[in-house]
Amino acid sequence: MDVLKVNFLGTRLLTELVATNMTEGGAVVSTSSDGGAAWRKRVPLLTEFLYVESFEDGAAWYEQNEEVAGHAYAFGKEALDLWTMQQSAVLIQRGIRINATTPGSVRTPMLGVIEKTYPKELSAATEQPIGRASTAEEQVPPLLFLNSSEASYINGADLVVDGGYGALLSSAGHLFNA
Repeated sequence: MDVLKVNFLGTRLLTELVATNMTEGGAVVSTSSDGGAAWRKRVPLLTEFLYVESFEDGAAWYEQNEEVAGHAYAFGKEALDLWTMQQSAVLIQRGIRINATTPGSVRTPMLGVIEKTYPKELSAATEQPIGRASTAEEQVPPLLFLNSSEASYINGADLVVDGGYGALLSSAGHLFNA
């Protein structure tokens, strides 16, 4: 539950509070995850969740629907992806853009915990086809770009920064592995 509170409910609340003080030309970029990639298959459930307005009510909704919503990390990132797209149509009316990035495997302390918890093959798979996790420093330029004036026409996008992992999965890349 704490993961959902941080990854979606807290991000949404912070964004809403900050956006009230933003002026035209402002931009917001949230960090999603490839863990939220299944959002397209769950739009009705996610939409129901997104209509819950307050932080507290969102937490209560998840507790009541955890069995169908599934793991808090994936569900929160799915919600973040869909909410970002929905908010792009709302915030742009005030001249504020909102986007997300989806990093793949990033060499952080969190990745170390994941590698200790799950089989090595799982984390190794997410590092394909590039063959390694990214550094946190490699994730910074896309965030800066989306917040810059050079990205002034990018709104409601999810920039995937995963070393090609999502493309590999989407293109049946397993056929090309030798």
